[in-house]
Amino acid sequence: MATIEVSKKDLEKLVGKKLVITNDELFDMKLELDRAEDDTLFIELEYDRADLLSTEGIARQMRGYYGTELGLKKYEITPSASTVVIDHEMKKYRPFAQYFVALNVPFSDEAVRQIMQIQEKLHYVYAKDRELASIGVYDYDKTSKNYVYKPIEPQKIKFIPLESHGVMNGKEILENHPKGPPYAHLLAHLDKYPLLSDDKGRVLSMPPIINSEDTKVG
Repeated sequence: MATIEVSKKDLEKLVGKKLVITNDELFDMKLELDRAEDDTLFIELEYDRADLLSTEGIARQMRGYYGTELGLKKYEITPSASTVVIDHEMKKYRPFAQYFVALNVPFSDEAVRQIMQIQEKLHYVYAKDRELASIGVYDYDKTSKNYVYKPIEPQKIKFIPLESHGVMNGKEILENHPKGPPYAHLLAHLDKYPLLSDDKGRVLSMPPIINSEDTKVG
């Protein structure tokens, strides 16, 4: 089973009511309360419910359970004005990529934390811990809004990785950044590393290792 951390205050805000959390109701929703520590609820769920791997997903389930919001959520989807140019060489490295832009979405610190949590859970549960796929989230307004995805020689990759203060190249990131050594085996054998940048040269990420500090959300 997967265990996620949920802020009770945030959950109540999203559900729209004060909650008394009991396993009697949670069991009906395929959830189980492992424990509570102050405002944090540790909730367990089966791996087949990826839609419940965040506070937002659990709140959506609860609104349906309590009858306050029924049916699937509908989102307006329109063609994007942004473009992504994928270099043909990427076929040899990480050959598949998909992108979307989410506009006018308010982000609290807790919402950002939940995005990071569901991202890592999806990596671990469904993507063989980033081997098959990795997810990146970026601040659209910090970019040129047009992007390039291509392989670059490690020594030529230069950017400030997330939660860092200095510029590092690709090899330095694999060797020295906290996210480098655990995932180095995914890239270290390659002559070039994947790099996602905007068309002005601003780096978004070096998939599947780390995002750039310059385009982080929040």
